[in-house]
Amino acid sequence: MVRVEIAGIALDAFFQTVVVLRQPGGRRVLHIWIGPTEAQSIALHLEGKVPERPWTHDLLSGMLFSLKVQVVRIVIHDLQENTFYASIHLRHGNNVCEVDSRPSDAIALAVRMKAPIFVAGSAIEAMVEEPTQEEREEVAKFRKLIEDVEFSADAPEED
Repeated sequence: MVRVEIAGIALDAFFQTVVVLRQPGGRRVLHIWIGPTEAQSIALHLEGKVPERPWTHDLLSGMLFSLKVQVVRIVIHDLQENTFYASIHLRHGNNVCEVDSRPSDAIALAVRMKAPIFVAGSAIEAMVEEPTQEEREEVAKFRKLIEDVEFSADAPEED
C-alpha cells in the first residue's frame, strides 16, 4: 500500500474534474476523474469553507462522528476498465468493517474525518511519475523551438 495525499482538484483538457493524489515526498501521482459535485465537495472542505446547509458528505461524517465511528483509512484498491474502486475502513469500539465506495465519496469523507488515504492493488499500477521542474522546462523549450520553426510546402527538395 502507498499512502497518498490530495495534491489538488483540476480540470482536464475536456473540462472534466480530476482529483490528483500524490505520494508524500515522492514524484508519483494518481489521477482519478470524478464528478463535479464530488470535486466541489472535496475542494470546499480543503479550502475550509462551510456550506450553509450540510452536503451529503457532511451529513455522513456528522452521523459517523455522533455514533462514535472512526474512519480508520480509505483504500483505492482496484482499477477495472478505467474505473477505480475504493473501500472505507471503519472502527466502532472493537468492531472493524470495510465498506465499498466510489473513490470520490471515500476521499470526500476522508478529508472531513482526517483519515489517511492509501492506494493499493492494481490501482498502484495507474500511478505515474510527475516530471521534475527541470524536465518541464526542457519540454517548454522544445515546444517553443517547434513553434518557432516555419514549415513550407514549397521547400525545394534535396538531391
